[in-house]
Amino acid sequence: MKFVCAFFAICGISLALGNTPSTHAGDLLFLAHFNQSIEPEVGNYDGMIRQAEITSQTLGYPFQDSVPRAEALNAGRRNSFLAFPAAGNFSTEAGTLQMLVKPQWRMDSYGHCVFFKLVFDNSNHKGSFLGINSFYLQKSPKQQVISLVQDGNSRNGNISANIPDSMDNWLHLAATWDAAKQVFCLYINGELQGSNKFRPMTKQPVEFTLGSPTTHNAQALIDEVRILKRALTAEEIRRDYEYIRSGREFSAGDAGEPRPLMTFDPIPVEKTDTGLAAQLLPIEFPAMQTNDQIVLDGVIDEPAWMNQTPITALGHRNANSKLPPPTEIRLLYHQDALLISAVLFNPDMTNHLARYDQNDQAIYSDECLEFFLDLSGSNEEFYQFAVNSIGAVYDAKGGNSRWNGRGVKVATKRFSDRWTVEMQIPFAALNRPTPLPGEFWGVRLGREHHHGTPAVSIPVVQSGSFNQRHYLGKLVFTAGTGDANRELTCKNNHFLLGVNRLNLQLKGSWPEEIIVQSSLFANDNKLFETLSSKFSYLEHLSVPVTVSDDRVCRIVLQVQDSQKKTLGTVVLNRDFPYVHPGLSELGKEAAALLESLGQLRTLSHPIYQGACQSLQRIQLAISQFQSQMEQAIAADKTVPLDEIEKITSLANGFQHFRRKNQYLLWEVSPWENGSPTALPGKDYQFTRTIKFSQASNEREAKAFVLSGLLCGPRLDLRIVPRSSNVRNKPFLASHHFEVYAEPFINHLGDLLTAPLVQNSGNIVTVTPGEAIRVWIVFNSRGLPPGDYNTTVEIKPLYDFSRATESIDVDIKVWNFTLPETRDWPIDAFFWGPNNFDNDEVAMLRLMHSRHVKWGWTKSLLYTRGVERENQRGKLPEGQLFNPELVLNANQEFFHTAKELGMRIVFGWGTCNSLEWHQLMAGRLKKLGFGPGDFIFKSMIRDEFVKSDIPTNAALRKVILDAKEDWVFQAVYLSTPPPTGATLEDIEEAGLTDFFKNWAVISGFFSNSPEEGHRIAKFFRDRGCTVWVYRCNTAMSTLPILDYYRFLPWLAHTMNLPGFAIWTCMAGGGGDDGFDFRDGYDDGITRRDLHKKPVPSKHLEAVSEGLEDIAYIVKLKELLAQAGDSLPPEKKTYLHNMISVRLPEIMNNCSQSEVDAWRQEVGEAIDALSKKAMQPN
Repeated sequence: MKFVCAFFAICGISLALGNTPSTHAGDLLFLAHFNQSIEPEVGNYDGMIRQAEITSQTLGYPFQDSVPRAEALNAGRRNSFLAFPAAGNFSTEAGTLQMLVKPQWRMDSYGHCVFFKLVFDNSNHKGSFLGINSFYLQKSPKQQVISLVQDGNSRNGNISANIPDSMDNWLHLAATWDAAKQVFCLYINGELQGSNKFRPMTKQPVEFTLGSPTTHNAQALIDEVRILKRALTAEEIRRDYEYIRSGREFSAGDAGEPRPLMTFDPIPVEKTDTGLAAQLLPIEFPAMQTNDQIVLDGVIDEPAWMNQTPITALGHRNANSKLPPPTEIRLLYHQDALLISAVLFNPDMTNHLARYDQNDQAIYSDECLEFFLDLSGSNEEFYQFAVNSIGAVYDAKGGNSRWNGRGVKVATKRFSDRWTVEMQIPFAALNRPTPLPGEFWGVRLGREHHHGTPAVSIPVVQSGSFNQRHYLGKLVFTAGTGDANRELTCKNNHFLLGVNRLNLQLKGSWPEEIIVQSSLFANDNKLFETLSSKFSYLEHLSVPVTVSDDRVCRIVLQVQDSQKKTLGTVVLNRDFPYVHPGLSELGKEAAALLESLGQLRTLSHPIYQGACQSLQRIQLAISQFQSQMEQAIAADKTVPLDEIEKITSLANGFQHFRRKNQYLLWEVSPWENGSPTALPGKDYQFTRTIKFSQASNEREAKAFVLSGLLCGPRLDLRIVPRSSNVRNKPFLASHHFEVYAEPFINHLGDLLTAPLVQNSGNIVTVTPGEAIRVWIVFNSRGLPPGDYNTTVEIKPLYDFSRATESIDVDIKVWNFTLPETRDWPIDAFFWGPNNFDNDEVAMLRLMHSRHVKWGWTKSLLYTRGVERENQRGKLPEGQLFNPELVLNANQEFFHTAKELGMRIVFGWGTCNSLEWHQLMAGRLKKLGFGPGDFIFKSMIRDEFVKSDIPTNAALRKVILDAKEDWVFQAVYLSTPPPTGATLEDIEEAGLTDFFKNWAVISGFFSNSPEEGHRIAKFFRDRGCTVWVYRCNTAMSTLPILDYYRFLPWLAHTMNLPGFAIWTCMAGGGGDDGFDFRDGYDDGITRRDLHKKPVPSKHLEAVSEGLEDIAYIVKLKELLAQAGDSLPPEKKTYLHNMISVRLPEIMNNCSQSEVDAWRQEVGEAIDALSKKAMQPN
């Protein structure tokens, strides 16, 4: 049959957009768009198995209404599948399955490409291809045919149809079934391909899979999966096909259970001081305004000084401390400057300490007057001054001593029992106008006396350093005493938003004409607005003051004469609650936040919908309130207090909501690839607890996604594990944690996460909608068994107005310790590079930390050397090696290997010289390496075939005749004859007499265990060691579980002592190991710009597999020790966990199953270890 090749050329097809999909209310059981996540829009996904991920580069079917983008399920790799519970998602009585499939299989693909399959046995996820209870949709093996199969036992139990010729097209597949009518049908691209008899199933399925485990994966992208509980007609299928072609997704309709949107509730606001006032202690120090001339001469005798009550109560937080002699400090100000005088008593002036005569030296180390000013509640206007008796001044702004107060003047004088200071600080030096009566700054007045006494101050510094921006009182600027016959009072003590009528009462002698100036101050203690009006004198005066901004916190009202001399002052405070940064600014910020969400605003996701609606809600509420305030002002009224309280309560609730949702944090599997645009689940909750359960000397990883939400364009954060010293809990140091960022990289066009990058600050940057993957690894090395508790803090990097989030960490270190790497129960080895330079010592240490016993070194380093990147050193004509290099090169590497107890493989290909091997072996033996501690990979081509065997045969005989105890390695591949070498060829050539370490390709063992056992026996019978070997390019794209973690399992189940993997690092060309464009990069690590290895999740998976083997060996030992003390059924169960179940778990290839197995084995070892330690 023929199909239209332009099936999905949407733009070239004119379709009736009025079409609607064929469903009825209640028909829809399951619907998955795969645009946002693998979770369905409709359907039950409790306990789903997640072995596949969605695409991340808009690779889904190009729907016009995909939100946020057109993605699909990537079921194209080995073991890529999802398993959903069948209950509630599938009906065996009748139904319809619809899906889009984009082929990614080869035209000559052999295997089953399973798109959908019912599973009736929960022992594994493969299901059955046989029996009446088999039901699956697939591409048939060896054929370009789509098959729908209901009874695999029956020759007639399927419907098959050819696949269209074009492999670039999406296919719309549909299956219908009806047990009552005993019929099932297959449709492709809306056309019926055939029908067959449907046999009623005898049991209910436990799950269905999209894709399939092992090699039965779909090898395709899957999109827009829908399951109904009735069989659609052919016309309805055709109409649905046309609907899909129109570029629209199926709708969930009423079937999608609505999830509550994330939102906020109003939170009432208490009327308290805000801004600078909220940061100050309730201690006031008046600075009287004076017009008298003050002569700065160190003699404090002017009447203005004498009329001021001195400040004397300087103290220290330790009540038992010996205090300095008394101190008297007075404060004044005039039009241009703040004036400070001090008398510092000292009965022992002969030992008076005054050494520094230059400004900005360590004046505070002398006896000095020291004080601090805070003008606005921020570090930018925080000043420190210190003055000694020489008159030298230390001044600093925001902790910066390079700042100098221009125009600051000081006069000091010494007496027999005291010394004095007079000081003038111009307001211009502080970039401030003359303060108005009623204004205030923060201040702390102090003295450094030394001579065995602490620094003292008022207010007293209760904790921390003396120069901190805390523990400040109020420096209040007050008017002069004025005319005693003149009195000014105001009936109002507070004000509201709108037009406030301030009722003034003026008693006594006042001018005929007066000016009333109202100065409005904001929270930052800066002048916000000045209003001025002229009035004829009346004893009772009503003054209108309009306040249109809630940031106004204080009104200083001055009555002046015609010369603007202040005759009286009244201070009013606001009578309504306030929410920072003020309603107008908050509205602007909400608008900016909404704009920063970009395409996230289109998501049909409760988190993002809730965020957008919350932003719109607060914007609308503020706009409506501002209109209400404008109407009140136009009517010459104030806004009622209850209305202000309503909007501030709403604003306060929003601010709490905003702080709580600056970014999202959710836990994910460390082993998934993820997506840079990953979204949280629709039932998202901020991750508040991390739990680790592990042995001692084990590294365990947890992975998280950080994604910005209400953070603005970007937010820089730090991930900071904390040390913990919890009472009744053992101490835990923070160095047991490692924090890695897991960036996305472009690997030959594939977007992947693999490198695990550490930076010393653990700094990450989040932006709205971008997923930042973070690993937190707990290393229990050296920790005794027990329960530990601590926190990991997510802190702002520099903007400390952002909240710090704390995540609880609960750790259980089990009652057993994994062995040191040198004693690990299985050998592991990674081949490495040969021609390009890398830090072999760093690689050695990295491998050791991951339990890998064998290190790699380039033989080239010891023959001719590496002069520069990708260039070999040069040797004289006829010379095979440089003896100096053989004996001395790379000495740190060998010392490190010896220190760590590691063994060494030399490759690729050592020097074709007996002498070279004698020199190198002698060098190693002098360093303490034994015969089994190093291997030479040489004397035959790597992955040799039959024709390579004669090469170097003569040299092999020379070395063999020398009867040395060296070990040489060869690799045996599965290349079939006549090209490949058979075991008979190897026997005939006597290769097992020379090569005593054989790396045998893993396909022999995984595809045919019987054949693998036969091959292993062949080599073992000839005194050889056998390691299972894997080699593949594009290593970053290979399955984490099947290819990496299960390789140690494969070696163990085949009774092999070790395994080998190509490669720890590969590449060539450029220096950048993260960018394939300057040269091919591959391997289980990446090379950074310093030539050091960067670990990957693939390496961590191998390390986990190695730890699995250590668990198995430990449990086996404990079961043997337990003997008959365990109940037989318990002992059998535990023994099966580490024997019978291993192949089953490997076959199922489910990460969740592996995690559960590891936890159960660990708990069993823990319990048996405790029991073994108990006295009989």
